[in-house]
Amino acid sequence: MADELEQSPKGWTESQVSDWLRLIGVKKQYVEKLYEEEVDGHILLALNEEFLKTKIEDHDTDDEKETKYEIVHSAVEHLEKGYWTKKKDIPQRKRRIYTHFFLGSGNGLDKFVHKRKFERVTKGFSVSEKRMKWFRGEAWKTPEIAAMLKCVSGWTEDGVVYLEGPRKKKFNIQPLHVPSVPHSNENITFYLGFTFRGPVACNIIVKQ
Repeated sequence: MADELEQSPKGWTESQVSDWLRLIGVKKQYVEKLYEEEVDGHILLALNEEFLKTKIEDHDTDDEKETKYEIVHSAVEHLEKGYWTKKKDIPQRKRRIYTHFFLGSGNGLDKFVHKRKFERVTKGFSVSEKRMKWFRGEAWKTPEIAAMLKCVSGWTEDGVVYLEGPRKKKFNIQPLHVPSVPHSNENITFYLGFTFRGPVACNIIVKQ
């Protein structure tokens, strides 16, 4: 099965995606919960760690990076398709994207920063103050939060955010907040968040 997945990741069925998730170490019960919308932190870590490998394993050959890119890209597409299939009957106001982890500046497991760590920094503020700080983007500028996260570079084209994959391939990254995407084509920086739908771009800033 592993050989079949590596040879044609773009043509995977939902069953093949499930098989791949188990191959990378996600337990069967977690895979079943994933497709039932019962998202577990372990699932997100396993999925998004594979995505991160396309960026952080510099010793990989171009062919290895391209294979990883195609595998992750295919998995994200399937997950997003399944997300909207299951969410189509839910009112728009409830279709919220929850960001569980962020790409951190550390090594090993410290590459992942759980959103709970942010709460330790903002615990001195009231609920309404916290909401306004996140809404205005002020929270991202907090030194403690900025020190936890790794800022990555990308660009926008026609309102779409991209991150460069292997061999100059574009990796489409969903913006956490669509209004934050510049109208013109720009070079940008942002933080990477990880959700059930895949990676998201947070705190998008146009490079000067």
